[in-house]
Amino acid sequence: MVGGRWAGRSAGWLAAVAVACFVLAALALMGWGSADGAASPIFPAAGVALAALVLGGVRLWRAVFAGALGATLLVSDVPAWAAVAIALGNTLSYAGGAWLLRRSGFDAGLSRLTDVLLLVAAAALLATVIFGGFDSPLVQAFYVFPA
Repeated sequence: MVGGRWAGRSAGWLAAVAVACFVLAALALMGWGSADGAASPIFPAAGVALAALVLGGVRLWRAVFAGALGATLLVSDVPAWAAVAIALGNTLSYAGGAWLLRRSGFDAGLSRLTDVLLLVAAAALLATVIFGGFDSPLVQAFYVFPA
């Protein structure tokens, strides 16, 4: 979609993705969170964010970032700069996963075994290791979590 047609629809998509990411991230951080609510071993917002960026395009990155930032600020006790770093790291990870999937010929219909394996390998493993390693070292280097 180009021009005004996308502009009219994009606000709705941006809002829907931001709210979905925010709600799921906040629930995960409140229910399963550790490290002052800044991390969770179970994070359903990651799947929603990746799906949004694969299906809707990388232009939805702002919504993913807003949802992650809002949830981190609401639930965790980390300073605002650390919440921004965490949200940025999350967003880079999901955008990197979407980029890897697009570059590898991924079909979102998951009709081939190759697509399922690409989803697991490219998005779940590679993207989290390559792109997701941004926020953790930064936060750990400059912020001491209270005991």
